[in-house]
Amino acid sequence: MWYLFLAPALTLLLVFLVIPIGRGLHLSLYEWKGLLPPKWVGLDNFAELLQDRYFWLALRNTIVFAVAVTIGTVGIGLVLALALARRVWGHSVFRVMFYLPVM
Repeated sequence: MWYLFLAPALTLLLVFLVIPIGRGLHLSLYEWKGLLPPKWVGLDNFAELLQDRYFWLALRNTIVFAVAVTIGTVGIGLVLALALARRVWGHSVFRVMFYLPVM
């Protein structure tokens, strides 16, 4: 009976995550021009992708961006947490500015 509580979450997960990912992987094995019927090409699309220099450039840029954003957000969060926790000059003003929008 407890599994009925999981049914809505699993249904949403299936409809909005699993099915689209599966459909995307399935379509990636075809060459499709839009109006013409899809043509099976297998893994040729992936082989072509691995030889494209713009793919590697985009992948590198994505990794650099993800690392920079992660380090930046963690760093800013750490600085804010330390500013809230320690008693430094102006910490009460900072606490008021930080918590006032929440209140």
